[in-house]
Amino acid sequence: MSSVQGPEEIPAGSSRRAEAPAGEVHPSPGEIEGGRGETIPTNTDAGHGTPTGRSVRLGGRTAVLFGILDVAAAAAYLVVLFALIPSRHPWFSALAISVCAILALGGLATTSGRRWGLVAGAAASALLLLSGLAVIWGLVASAAYLYGIYGGFGRGAAFVLIAVNLLVFQLVCWLPSRQLLWTSRLLRRGRAGE
Repeated sequence: MSSVQGPEEIPAGSSRRAEAPAGEVHPSPGEIEGGRGETIPTNTDAGHGTPTGRSVRLGGRTAVLFGILDVAAAAAYLVVLFALIPSRHPWFSALAISVCAILALGGLATTSGRRWGLVAGAAASALLLLSGLAVIWGLVASAAYLYGIYGGFGRGAAFVLIAVNLLVFQLVCWLPSRQLLWTSRLLRRGRAGE
């Protein structure tokens, strides 16, 4: 008989894990593989190793970071909209408060790392992105009007409004666009792993 033995076979349904080569991490039936090689415990359907998705935490530290940034951005937008550029129109105040509240709630939901939290955070980011694009559209329309009506003064004012548009994009649209990209990639990857 030969003294060389093949790999040890592990019976199906056994809770024992096969030894992985050095540096490799293979999840057991009750885990899914997360980012950076860590494994994440999950609930399973009748012990068959199929993730139910109820206790899966997606995104890890990045989800918490985006949640904190969303809450901080909502607070900063409230300060800017009510202290630096106040408006007497009640519809402006109601719209500003509702967008900031939805963004803050979406940020808190994102920190949970659950699929529903990520979807709620993405919806809040989409709302903020649409609001930012509406502001940019209004500023471009105002710049075009000033440029066409007021001659030299209008050209200067249009230039200033275009510069303000660039700031609005950076301060209002950049964070939600990055969060939407990250969330869509994460959810797509999570769906492919199920």
